Amino acid sequence: MQKYDIGETVSVGSTGIVKKTKNMNFAIKILTKTDKNKKDVMKEIKIHKSLDHKNIIKFIEDIEDETSYYLVMDLAKNELFDFIEPDIGMDLTLIHFYFKQLIAAITYLHNKGICHRDIKPENILLDNNGNLQLSDFGFSTLFIHKKERRRLFTILGSYTYMAPEILNGSYEGDLVDIWSAGMVLLVMSSGVTPWEKPSTDDKKFDAYIKTKFLNYSPFISLNTEVLKIFKQMCSIDEKQRISLKSLKNIPWFSKRSNLMDENGLCANKEMLYQILYKDKIAPPFSQPENFKGFTDKFISSQPVCNTFDLPMMKRIYLVESINSAMPKVIKLFESMIVPYELDKIGITFNTVDSKRNTLSGSVSFIKMMDFVCISFTRLRGDCIEFKKFFNFISEKLSIDNSGLR
Repeated sequence: MQKYDIGETVSVGSTGIVKKTKNMNFAIKILTKTDKNKKDVMKEIKIHKSLDHKNIIKFIEDIEDETSYYLVMDLAKNELFDFIEPDIGMDLTLIHFYFKQLIAAITYLHNKGICHRDIKPENILLDNNGNLQLSDFGFSTLFIHKKERRRLFTILGSYTYMAPEILNGSYEGDLVDIWSAGMVLLVMSSGVTPWEKPSTDDKKFDAYIKTKFLNYSPFISLNTEVLKIFKQMCSIDEKQRISLKSLKNIPWFSKRSNLMDENGLCANKEMLYQILYKDKIAPPFSQPENFKGFTDKFISSQPVCNTFDLPMMKRIYLVESINSAMPKVIKLFESMIVPYELDKIGITFNTVDSKRNTLSGSVSFIKMMDFVCISFTRLRGDCIEFKKFFNFISEKLSIDNSGLR
C-alpha cells in the first residue's frame, strides 16, 4: 500500500476496519484475507464498482497484498448519526431532505437489482456539501438475477434495523431495504431505537406487532405524516409493505425541499449548515476571552468555510492542559467501570451499552492554545448509544469544570 499513506481508524466493523488517508481525501476499508471471505469480498468489490450515483459513496479502486484487501473510496467526513439527538431526533426539514436522498440511493440500487441489506445511520455518511452518501456494501447482493427475482436466505444485517422475515431465513431483498429505511426514518424522527431485535422474544417488538394504534413512545412523538409512512414501510407482512414508487406519490415525501436543487442535491449549503449545527456549534464549556476569537473560527455559528469538514467524532473543550484533562477522563471511566487502555495518542475503551451490546471507541487529546480538545471517536457499536455515552461524559466533565462557565 505504498500508494496511500494510511492514517487513523475511522470505524471498526464485523468484517474489517476503515481508515482514512493522511491527506484526508480517501477512506480505505481493510479486510484481512481468509480462505472463507474471498468470494464475499470479490462480490462487494464488483457491486460497489458498478455503482455511480450522487448519494452513494464513490468507489475508487481495490488493491490487495499477501495479507489484506484494500477498498479505496471517497472520504465522507461526517456520519448522519452525529446530527441525531438521542430521545429527540432531527429537525423535520432535515429529515425530509435526507430521507428523500436516501430513497433516491435505494431506488437506484433496486433498479439495478441490488439490495443493500444493512441500511442504518452508521452506514449513512455526509459529504463536504452536506449530501447523503450511502456506504458499506459488504452485505449487498443481487435480488434480481438474469431478469428473475430470487428470494434470499442468508441471515445478516443489524438487528435493530433488520426486517423480521430475515430471521425466518427467507425474504425479498428489496423489501427488507424498505423496512430498514423506515427504521432510519423513525430514528431520525425520534432519536430512539424502538426495539433491540425484530422478534417476538423482544417485548417491545411484540408490542409493536400487537398494538394497532401506536400511541406510545417513541411513535407518539412522530409527525403524523411521518408515522403513517413508517407504518407502511415497516409493515410486518412484507407483501403489504409500501413500494418505493408508491412512497414517492405520498404528498409529504413528494413535496419540494427548500434545501434541494432540481438534481436532488443540496441547493443551499449555508441554510443546511445552520440547521445541522443549530445548538451544536458552541463547545460544551464557555471560553475565556483570550481564545474565544480562535474558537469562533474553528467551530463557528456562522458557516465561514461553508463546508462540512468536521471529522466523524464528538468533541469536548476544556480550559486546561492535557496532563490534567486526561486523568479526569480516566477517573470517569473507572467510576463507570469502563475498561480502557492507554496508547500513544490517548485512550481506547471497550464497554457495553445500555442494551448490553459492544460499544468501543477512542479518545484523543490535542493541545490548542490555552485549551485542550478532547475527541471521542466511535469505533464499534450503536450510534445512538455512543452519543448517549458521550453526552454523559460531557455532562460529568461540565460539572467538574463548572467554575469555567
